Amino acid sequence: MKRIAIYARRSIYSEESESIKMQVEACKEYFRREKCEFEVFTDEGFSGSNIDRPAFKRMLNKIHSKEFDAVVVYKIDRISRNMVDFINLVDDFEKYDVPLISVTEGADPTTPAGKFVMNILASVAEMERANIQQRVTDNMLMLAKQGRWTGGNTPIGYKSIRIRNGVYLTIDKDKRELVENIFDSYIKCNSLNEVSRTYDINIASLSDMLSSPVYVGSSERVHKYLKLKGYDIFGVPNGKGYLTYGKRPKVKNKKQWKTKGYIAAISIHEPIIDEDRWLLVQETLEKNSVEPKPKESNNSYLNNLVKCAVCGANMFINQSYIRVDGTKVYSFRCSNRKRKSFCTNGMVMVKELEKSIEDKLRAIGLNKNLIDEYLDQPNSNNYDKEIKYIKNKINNNNLQISNLTDKLALISNDAAGAIINKIEELTISNRKLQKELFSYEKLESSNKNNDERINELYNSIQLFNTMGNADIEDKRKLIRTIIEKIDFDKATNTAKITLLI
Repeated sequence: MKRIAIYARRSIYSEESESIKMQVEACKEYFRREKCEFEVFTDEGFSGSNIDRPAFKRMLNKIHSKEFDAVVVYKIDRISRNMVDFINLVDDFEKYDVPLISVTEGADPTTPAGKFVMNILASVAEMERANIQQRVTDNMLMLAKQGRWTGGNTPIGYKSIRIRNGVYLTIDKDKRELVENIFDSYIKCNSLNEVSRTYDINIASLSDMLSSPVYVGSSERVHKYLKLKGYDIFGVPNGKGYLTYGKRPKVKNKKQWKTKGYIAAISIHEPIIDEDRWLLVQETLEKNSVEPKPKESNNSYLNNLVKCAVCGANMFINQSYIRVDGTKVYSFRCSNRKRKSFCTNGMVMVKELEKSIEDKLRAIGLNKNLIDEYLDQPNSNNYDKEIKYIKNKINNNNLQISNLTDKLALISNDAAGAIINKIEELTISNRKLQKELFSYEKLESSNKNNDERINELYNSIQLFNTMGNADIEDKRKLIRTIIEKIDFDKATNTAKITLLI
């Protein structure tokens, strides 16, 4: 039996708009020769200019949970009057194998004519989207070429000011010294991690800051460097700072240094860092930007999963001693102790920790209910009663709205005011109920997904329990689909595991 979502929308004060009841009946009639199970979603009094509608969002949530085989509307504009939104929604539906069918316009993607209609709509939307993007790009490019600030987060050490008809950067005197200290610190230690800890700046933000041409004065040397890195340069070197436009792409979350189409334009702001220091920092960043070496260990399959319960840092594997027979013995130690930072947590032998984890997983394998004890968010309650109650309230309100709307045509204008006020009151109540229903259905959907994941997790745990003396690499691959982290506390000699769900 097909599971069909029927979506109906109208503004209740629009005389030309088809009634909700008529839309729903027409959609059901379309499937009169098939056995179907229908769920109706209605939004009264909502515009089609955007998709921020409570019943519509509930329907999307259920589509993402794969609860329907098709979405049916009376007309396409019931879904959206915004072409780009509409095409994006159709693409979203297709990801979940849920076709969108318009019963009055022949837009049924399961038929050749319907596919043709969809393709025409998609072409129009693509052209509209491309035109908008090009206009925005051209406008931003013009501002960048003029050296004007185009918005976003203002670089540390600068603030934006309006000069004549444009916005430009000027030095923030209170933070200038901070910028200089950050650049000097990196030159001294050559470590993003160390500078990040010293100045409490996110490493990604620190890397962006150190590589930004905004801080250096324009010169022939800097021009040449930026051109080698793929920048298009606008302006003649005059000692003023640069502004950039564009974004370097990333490969494997790593920014590429040589890029085409990235713009650097000379602006009017004063630089903070001289060219020698800035170019030295770029050279150092490039040298340090090699791909990190794999940190997998041949001494335990738990590496990169163990955290210090005292300070939260990673615990690394360290050789503790060598037995008389030459066997090396390893332990997990807090990385903050390695750096001689303050941390009171002690070490734990690798074999001891592995045995503790394996004992816990064996216990779960014998009793599936124990899984809840190791989850950050155990399975929630069943929300069927709440959902059913809210749906009944919404249906009752809709029935009252329909009856009151029918009466409007039969009474005088003087008496119509009270009915319109009641309709508005019921509509507002439905909007609140729709939001509440959406929240409960998301929780219910999350429960269903959790149930599926718990079954998968339990099967993985049982498989792990049969691995015995399997290779460390095989165990590592499987354990990382089971455990999110292990918090070890030497004071209580406990290892708390958090399962991955």
